[in-house]
Amino acid sequence: MCLAIPMRISQILSENEALAEYKGIKKNINIALVYPIQQDDFVLVHTGFAIQKIDEEEFYKTMQILEEESKIREEMFPEDITDFDIDDKSPKLINFKDHKI
Repeated sequence: MCLAIPMRISQILSENEALAEYKGIKKNINIALVYPIQQDDFVLVHTGFAIQKIDEEEFYKTMQILEEESKIREEMFPEDITDFDIDDKSPKLINFKDHKI
């Protein structure tokens, strides 16, 4: 499954690069695939690339869905949250046999 994150363009850095923000997290992204783009536009970002412009309503709807999904995940897999280390880049496997779904 692929996931694109809704982000707001906070600054255009160059023709192909911008600074985007999601819930206080800022990230340099490639904007070459989305044209025209300007500061305060909303985009979907996948693997560092803006892949689609979205309107403000869609931005907030998508954020709400992601937050609801996150709450459900925390309820279903609380041990995954406590073991989370943002600096650890190694792949993680979830043993679904140990979880009741």
